[in-house]
Amino acid sequence: MDALTVVGWLIAIVGACVTTAFSLRALIRGAARRGRRTRRVLPTLAALMLVAAGGEALIGTGYRLRLGAVTLPPQTVYAQALAARRPFSIDRYYTLGMKLARIHGIAGYSPQLVEPMRWRDLGSGISFSAPLLGEAYGNGNVHNSPASSEFASLATPGGSRLSLASLRGPQVYITSSVAQPHGVHVRDLLFARVRSQVGIFRVAGIVRDGQLLASMPGVVMSLTQVQQLFGQTGTATSLIQAYVASSPSQAQRRARALQRAVAASIPIAGARDLRWHKRLGRRRRRSSDQTDWLVLGLLAFLGLGGLGLFLMGGRTTRARMS
Repeated sequence: MDALTVVGWLIAIVGACVTTAFSLRALIRGAARRGRRTRRVLPTLAALMLVAAGGEALIGTGYRLRLGAVTLPPQTVYAQALAARRPFSIDRYYTLGMKLARIHGIAGYSPQLVEPMRWRDLGSGISFSAPLLGEAYGNGNVHNSPASSEFASLATPGGSRLSLASLRGPQVYITSSVAQPHGVHVRDLLFARVRSQVGIFRVAGIVRDGQLLASMPGVVMSLTQVQQLFGQTGTATSLIQAYVASSPSQAQRRARALQRAVAASIPIAGARDLRWHKRLGRRRRRSSDQTDWLVLGLLAFLGLGGLGLFLMGGRTTRARMS
């Protein structure tokens, strides 16, 4: 047992003894004189004592055996990308984030800045088109979200985690669906034109497609870096949000609810469901916390004591009047 359980047991035992010593003694002595009315009160008083002691017994039993738990249906974290009709201010995103955090089932949200780009691998000379994705890693996550780690880092095809915070200077990550067909490897140099200027970027890693921070095939950098490159400080073009649901139909309802919430603040051009999913499986959750049982026991004890004192007070008053 923990300290809370021990304290609860002590309170229940002491309370029962004190109440029994004072209340029941007076009731039993007056039972013959007051007749059936008092005898009806005795079972009620005994029941209250059982509630107080039984509540604390359930605390101890539940603590040792982990009883009082319910099995929740399996849940899945889904995600969608919402593209804005025009770039929006990050300040508006923060205001929107406070509204989204109050929506049931939300698992996280993050702004994104997407810019179309043309790239050329300086080693192989192969050119290709792929968007530059500016991702706000770890930004706007809901507290204790099951998707927190996915908003904070990226995974390689082998399962290793890469952080956008570790990128230094003109370094980028590239999704495997873009890297493989064009023969791009780690440490390759990519050439691109940014605002009529030449930029050379080194590939620091190859990441899996369909993640929250790599929601489409492309080249990935931090949101701050992309904003600086394109002179769009404090702006974003889309929003990534994740939500928890126990069925596809519930996921659709929650996705529509989130879209309506976002559209009230940011005009939405379109929504795209991501291939990324995270199954949470079945979970066991305590149906009542130990504190709840302790409160129940204390309330029963207070009711028991109050009833006893009331009956004792009434007996004392009648004795004085007589």
